[in-house]
Amino acid sequence: MMWFLLAVLALIVILGSAAIIVGGRFMKPSASIVAFVFAITAVSWVTLIVVSISLVVRSFATTVSL
Repeated sequence: MMWFLLAVLALIVILGSAAIIVGGRFMKPSASIVAFVFAITAVSWVTLIVVSISLVVRSFATTVSL
């Protein structure tokens, strides 16, 4: 389940970053759309980092306890 969440968050980060770069350069969207996509991408980045750290800690704790 955690790996699925990690993959979904990574996909959101990649698509959001691409949308900000490509959309901002070629489509000239309104500021509210850019702000919304940026906010979703920023939250996904933070969540992705937290989930990644928790998976590493959990994996390390499982290995040490064995």
